[in-house]
Amino acid sequence: MQTRFFGRQGVGLVLLLGLGCSVQQPSPAPVEPTDELRPARTPTTFTHDFGVIAPEQLVSHAFPITNTSAETWTFARFQSTCGCTVGGISTETVIAGDTALVTVRYRAPAAVGDDRRAVELYFHEASAPAFRLEVAAKARRPLTVLPTALLFPHAPGDRAVTTKLVVANYSSADVPPPRFVSPAPWVKLGDARPEPPPADDPAVRQQWSIPVILASDAATPGDHETVITPAPDVPHREGIAVPVRMTVLPPLETSPSQLFFGAVSPGRPATVTVTVRVPRGAAADDIACEHDLGPQFDLRRTLASDSTVRYAVTLTPASGATGEVRGFVTVRCGPTGRPARLPVLARVTADVP
Repeated sequence: MQTRFFGRQGVGLVLLLGLGCSVQQPSPAPVEPTDELRPARTPTTFTHDFGVIAPEQLVSHAFPITNTSAETWTFARFQSTCGCTVGGISTETVIAGDTALVTVRYRAPAAVGDDRRAVELYFHEASAPAFRLEVAAKARRPLTVLPTALLFPHAPGDRAVTTKLVVANYSSADVPPPRFVSPAPWVKLGDARPEPPPADDPAVRQQWSIPVILASDAATPGDHETVITPAPDVPHREGIAVPVRMTVLPPLETSPSQLFFGAVSPGRPATVTVTVRVPRGAAADDIACEHDLGPQFDLRRTLASDSTVRYAVTLTPASGATGEVRGFVTVRCGPTGRPARLPVLARVTADVP
């Protein structure tokens, strides 16, 4: 079930969050659980979807619970660790064939998000199953932005990061394409591009994507924070702010920074050692090496710790080869880290003793 809740000029914003938890027991005093209140079988589950509701909106639903056994059921307790409040059960005893109503009240979170919560209902009698009463809802503001935050803990320092925001209109009227801004010079925002509303969310009236470029290649190494907000002329912009956090990795530190093998003999291996310092916030497994020197070259990791990775770099020129060997070893920290390029130079000659 979809529920419209905005005025005619409203606009909608989609984000994902969890809820706080509180439970109020109804008028019957809760009893201590017994073995009868812990059935081994899977609880019987009923679900109600409130659809789209406003953040912090309070809604309720009455679940009918029918006694399908031959004996009377006596209410024992509710159990919940969610943001649902049990309003109560219509009767403490449910005779065979009768139906009781259990009212579940639910308050949406302050932030927009999709959510699903549950309350469990127990009776004293062994013939009564446990009941799981689930409620689901989509808390939406008039203007909805996904994702809720842009987080890049390992931004490259040699190229920009490209991503996007998705803006959805959940109101009952069309609105102009929204414009977004940021005070940070390293954040570049494009114009809103229309997109077809998602087929699985018919409550979305309009949808756009906002191109976002984070110029990490122009930022100094270290932590950077800012926020993206709607422009002042965007309707219903209150409460909308997308935090942006980016850590630009410094260039990888290697020792040595160049691999000079000097004179080497054909068919005879020559080895040098390269030590790579693991950047802050990264792990040894994030470090990887590659080269452009073909089968005559071999890279082998010999040490890995929290702070250091060491490679044995071996050059074995082909038999009969002569002349210079030139190329590069590239060291990377993860798929987005700023790489270090180490020049490789050797002279192959049969005159080496």
